[in-house]
Amino acid sequence: GKEVRRVETWKLFDPVNDPICPLEGRAEWTHVNSVDVNDTGDILFSSRNNSRVAVIDGDGVMSWKFGSPNTSHQHHATWLRNGNIQIFDNGMHRRLGMPTSRVIEVNPVSEDVVWSYEGHPAAQFFSGHISGAIRLQNGNTLICEGTSGRVFEITDKGEPVWEWWNPIFN
Repeated sequence: GKEVRRVETWKLFDPVNDPICPLEGRAEWTHVNSVDVNDTGDILFSSRNNSRVAVIDGDGVMSWKFGSPNTSHQHHATWLRNGNIQIFDNGMHRRLGMPTSRVIEVNPVSEDVVWSYEGHPAAQFFSGHISGAIRLQNGNTLICEGTSGRVFEITDKGEPVWEWWNPIFN
């Protein structure tokens, strides 16, 4: 019930270097859609409309930023046990190529994408909004393709373990 610290994410971004997508409403400057805190207290957050994922350290300073053109309107950025960051990259309004989704694991030190899951063909996996992914204890990844209502588990090689489709589709 006691506020520990306050961070105003909109003050951490630069309108020139971290622009809001021109196709989005101007009232949602950062549109934060996920927050995760690691064991050292660093805050990881995803800002959809800027296509940015960032880390805020204990002093309230943005210590890491990753995003467009590497991600586009992403969701559900989470810390992994190995210190890397997993992101559901929705792919909406992607600058290059057609909109497709993917789940990526990024090494925040090198900024390399060290693992990814994409559809085969790529167009088979697309959720323009919502969605998420969680790395399971066994190393597999549980993915929620929110727009279509599909939930599935894959191995680290991208092989399907099981899938379920919500029968109620709008």
